[in-house]
Amino acid sequence: MVAHITFLNVPFIHIDLYNGVWGGADIPSHFLGGLVTWVIFNEVVLESSQTYNLGWGHRKIIGISLFALLLAGVVWEFLEIALQPSMPWLYESFQNKTQDVVMEALGFVTGILMVLKMEYPYSMIKPLEHVPVASEEGLGTPLHYPKSVRE
Repeated sequence: MVAHITFLNVPFIHIDLYNGVWGGADIPSHFLGGLVTWVIFNEVVLESSQTYNLGWGHRKIIGISLFALLLAGVVWEFLEIALQPSMPWLYESFQNKTQDVVMEALGFVTGILMVLKMEYPYSMIKPLEHVPVASEEGLGTPLHYPKSVRE
């Protein structure tokens, strides 16, 4: 968020990149936001699936995290619309709102390539390290952590 605000409104020199210099200045921010947000959502869903032995495949995990990303992106855009009366500088056209969500989706595609092909910043194929494993009795019992984590 700080990088986004700094990029759009350069401090100390009073340049407003978005409203004054380049109307598409938020494109890189939405792309990177979509990439980072999806990677975080995907890792949370992946770890939850493995921790609670849900047995979800890669497609389901990616689908859930994509849904969460798009939901967050659309809710964010509606929040901006709701705040426009009190902050008129937030006004953006419907085309720009659509472009923002599309850039977040392109960040998602880049995230998939990074995670599945390059296995960076984590792998969906190799098991995660230090993930608690549910006990055999079921999910209602406390999780058993590896010995190195307990100490």
